[in-house]
Amino acid sequence: MANAEKVAAVAELTERFRGSSGAVLTEYRGLTVAQLAELRKSLGDNATFAVVKNTLTKIAVTEAGLSDQLSSLLAGPSAVAFNALPVQMAQLAEALRAKREAAEGGASEAPASEAAASEAPGSEAQADEA
Repeated sequence: MANAEKVAAVAELTERFRGSSGAVLTEYRGLTVAQLAELRKSLGDNATFAVVKNTLTKIAVTEAGLSDQLSSLLAGPSAVAFNALPVQMAQLAEALRAKREAAEGGASEAPASEAAASEAPGSEAQADEA
């Protein structure tokens, strides 16, 4: 990713952290691309779910003044959901738990981490709104 793209990605993430009433950080390992797409679809217009690059997200978290609360949570393949109401955030957490549980049952599709690695981290393609 070019430096200008990284700066733009950090600025976008920083603004989302600052403007959001809450964020859910999660590890998406074990979910297939189809399961991630279904999760985004289930969120509807209530939240934005994005696979994020930890290095850029840590910079954004620091710039948003949330480093103490969130930096330690950014390990492994990370994704973040923004602006969902508390009930919807709970639904997101439950959906992720159910998807992970289903994935552990032996999904035959390619893991989402492989497909996500091919996307440009921090780009609009990653920061899809459901």
